[in-house]
Amino acid sequence: MYKGPRDLCMSDILMGSYRNTEVYANFRTFKMADLPKEEADLQTWLYDRYQEKEDMITRFKENGQFTEGASFTQLHQSKGRLLGSLVFWYITAFFVYDFYKSMYGHLLSLASGFL
Repeated sequence: MYKGPRDLCMSDILMGSYRNTEVYANFRTFKMADLPKEEADLQTWLYDRYQEKEDMITRFKENGQFTEGASFTQLHQSKGRLLGSLVFWYITAFFVYDFYKSMYGHLLSLASGFL
């Protein structure tokens, strides 16, 4: 959930341009051993979790809390860390692209020898 002057989009999040917006998240984990084993039971369990999520969103919109007595931990996003992450992924993408492009060239030259 988020509170802000407008809807968020992925570029706002990636570029850190979501000023005056508060983002709230609620996480829960479940042990695999505790999940239903039968497909029908699992489907019911999933529908129940979905309904819980809808109820939590309604509750959050009404009183600002996912659950009664919930506390929040505030996290801050560093622009330097974000920039470093983006540079890392751009460089990684370039090298992966370059690797596959060169492999494609080698495969074409090998294939032309068989034709």
